[in-house]
Amino acid sequence: DIVTGNFDIGIGAWDFFAKVYAKGAPLQLAGIISTGSLAGYYAGPDGPNSLAELKGKTLSAMTVSGTYLMGRTWAKAFDGIDFEKDVNVQNVPNPPAVLGMVAANRADAGLVWEHTLSAGLLKVPGSKVFLNLNDHYRKNTGRDMPYFCVAINSKRMAKHPKDSVARAIA
Repeated sequence: DIVTGNFDIGIGAWDFFAKVYAKGAPLQLAGIISTGSLAGYYAGPDGPNSLAELKGKTLSAMTVSGTYLMGRTWAKAFDGIDFEKDVNVQNVPNPPAVLGMVAANRADAGLVWEHTLSAGLLKVPGSKVFLNLNDHYRKNTGRDMPYFCVAINSKRMAKHPKDSVARAIA
């Protein structure tokens, strides 16, 4: 809705805003709400402890999510692990399904975000988050990974008083 101009301001994963901006959407990032510390790779007690150990195993994830796209991109760019070749990716419809697949031993690991990570640690004894996306990104870039952001439809905002964008950002 923010892309089509139904909303002035939207909240979402930065990669979506970047993708539609690159295609010509009149968007401006106003700020970062959280870093990638909200997302990570989750596994049961006998699951992998690293991306290297994930090779040849099954990863449960919502493949339409920004979290999956960022995780897949960083795994390939930073570790040379290609999810399309090296990992059996199991698409699920929602975050709790990621947890369910790992808890039921139907997947070796899951890629998901909070509060599902915390719920998994609570519900599955011995489970772990073996890699946090922000930590992975920071280790390889020296910067925190943006995650949820606020974006403004600059075309719609142009219809408001001149200081509207500055006020919205503030």
